[in-house]
Amino acid sequence: LLSVALSVLLAINLVSATIQNRDLQYHGHDRRLRVSCGIVQTLLLALVEAGMIADAPIAALVVVGKICAFLYFYLGGRLDAARRWTFMTVPGLWEVHDNFHVLVLSVHCLQ
Repeated sequence: LLSVALSVLLAINLVSATIQNRDLQYHGHDRRLRVSCGIVQTLLLALVEAGMIADAPIAALVVVGKICAFLYFYLGGRLDAARRWTFMTVPGLWEVHDNFHVLVLSVHCLQ
């Protein structure tokens, strides 16, 4: 229920920003809301998925992997990140966002 409520909140925010012609990437309130909802949804999803895995070490690895992937993108992949990470990237072809998806795919494969 909490995850659905957060999704509805994000959808309302997106529609509101579109109507008001706000830039979601840089408007402070919109970014804080999206990041906060993203963190909570990531944690909820990780806990639910971990609860469905019988092997405790693998379940813990899923939770840690999801949190690390989210932090990787948040700290080094955002447009306004303090430091843009370039490790294992090819500018214009393979970026931090692509690495994020590979990290998440590897976590999904653990399940």
